[in-house]
Amino acid sequence: MYTILLAEDDMILRENLKFFLSNEGFNVLTAENGKIAVTLAEKNKPDLLVSDIQMPVMGGFELSEKLKENPLTASIPVIYITGDVEIQRELSDKTYGTKRFLSKPFNLADLLDLIEKNKSDDGIIK
Repeated sequence: MYTILLAEDDMILRENLKFFLSNEGFNVLTAENGKIAVTLAEKNKPDLLVSDIQMPVMGGFELSEKLKENPLTASIPVIYITGDVEIQRELSDKTYGTKRFLSKPFNLADLLDLIEKNKSDDGIIK
């Protein structure tokens, strides 16, 4: 089963996304911050990380960097989500290991589209 690790500090959004993605047939692990997500990723090696960028304790960029430092988690692709307009501009200009991100608020169909693109790319984010 395709496993998604969802790192999001907003509890309501996190639980709603977990419910939605689970109903779409995905196994969903959740973390309220990047530090918890690192531990879950090392234990479970998910197929994909969907991460908010701005979270307490450890944000999405730092989380992504931590995962890249570990050979067991270095290849996990990332889809970033953010509501920060400045970060959205940066992500449009730079890759940060991914060209895939969603601006909050986002359409659930767009999230599914990015997940499906990731699956069809055999885990390679282009």
